[in-house]
Amino acid sequence: MYGKLKCHQNKSGGDPMAQKTKHKPGSNCTESGKYSEYTEDGTLVNEDIDVEEGRRFPPAQEKGSYFQKQKK
Repeated sequence: MYGKLKCHQNKSGGDPMAQKTKHKPGSNCTESGKYSEYTEDGTLVNEDIDVEEGRRFPPAQEKGSYFQKQKK
């Protein structure tokens, strides 16, 4: 019984803290690095966008777009 409960708590099978944060265009960047831009449905639009901590993410071409930090 406890095994099933534990399984349901973490459906992704990985570390729940490993999920990438989605950043809206125009929001402040909290960590410098290279970011990728995605459409609302998750399609990659642009990558290798350098954003420094404290700066704002650039505007997006499509409504609902978001930025995620790239893997190292």
